[in-house]
Amino acid sequence: MSEFPKFDLQHIQLKHPEAFFQRLNYSFFKVTGLSPTTSLLLQSMLAICLYALFCTLLGILLSHFIALSTPTHIIDAGILASIPLIYLFVIFAYYQAKYSAQSLTKRLQYLLYLLLGLSFVLAWNLKFYVSDLINFTCLFILYISMFCILFTEGLFKLDSRAVDRVRLQKIRQLSYWALKQSQKKALDAQQAYYFNQLHLQAMQEEQKLVQRIRYNSVSDFFQSEE
Repeated sequence: MSEFPKFDLQHIQLKHPEAFFQRLNYSFFKVTGLSPTTSLLLQSMLAICLYALFCTLLGILLSHFIALSTPTHIIDAGILASIPLIYLFVIFAYYQAKYSAQSLTKRLQYLLYLLLGLSFVLAWNLKFYVSDLINFTCLFILYISMFCILFTEGLFKLDSRAVDRVRLQKIRQLSYWALKQSQKKALDAQQAYYFNQLHLQAMQEEQKLVQRIRYNSVSDFFQSEE
């Protein structure tokens, strides 16, 4: 098995179709500029309602095992208990991005720090202050940060094509899949080298495509609008 002399995504799709079933836990939605679509906003509103319901039910469940005397305690405990689950999800997304979309790793790292900070605030509120305002503020910050940092990838150039954004997702899937293949113990040296080279090629293509179709920062976006 030999490495590709030139990156050809269409050829790779035919050769390794299973690579493009790889699930990535980040960038579910890709937005041009800073303007999400109406359907995306509606989905986000529904999601935050479902998350609030989940936290409430989780708090009620916890109230059977620990003393939670008020609805505020219940909601606080539910949000606090959900954060470790979210943290594990984000850690895995960070690991995936590290080997498939390096431009997103820094923002996911910031999200991990934010989750730790929210955990301390919620624990302090549960123990000492017991404020509904703090609960709902933390809930709002938590969801907005997850939606804007993890689930949604913005700042795509206004003239970027949908087909390029789809291509970007496919390259990221391929990159992470190739990495996993290269780490399999059953491979011989030649196969491991092939998948490692495929991973490196995909990473390079991903970075080049991101630079072409996405703004580097919010300031770059506003400068382009002037």
